[in-house]
Amino acid sequence: MEQFELIPGRPPRKVVVDRARKLFSSLNLEDLLLELGINYDKSNQHSAEWLPLEPFDDTEYDCRMPEEWLALGKSADGKKLPVLGQGLSSTSTGTIWRPIIIVNYDLERERYSGYWDDCEKDIAEYVELARINLCFNAEDPRIFAQRVA
Repeated sequence: MEQFELIPGRPPRKVVVDRARKLFSSLNLEDLLLELGINYDKSNQHSAEWLPLEPFDDTEYDCRMPEEWLALGKSADGKKLPVLGQGLSSTSTGTIWRPIIIVNYDLERERYSGYWDDCEKDIAEYVELARINLCFNAEDPRIFAQRVA
């Protein structure tokens, strides 16, 4: 969050936003979670020991409402663009964070929907995720890791 008007002695908004974007993209979410003692590697744990995180999600860590996240994907001319992030994906080899393209939000079910961004061009794999399993590229991954912790 940065003001649009220039404040004497502070860098312009575009510079602050660009610096934050570079910082956020340089941080690895899995490493941040490991530092907080969170390991999604299921290869050495029993699935019966895992509880879903959704009921324990603390929305106080959210800096935007779902509508605001989706509004980030609108261009100046009103064209709808995707919102990028990382989603938690369970595979046969374990649980990993994958790039995702978010296109919608279901208010009733409290789920974001989109497509995995690392799939082949011909096959778009649809996915629905709870907010606790979705880190947007425009949010601070350090705060998101604290939210999961």
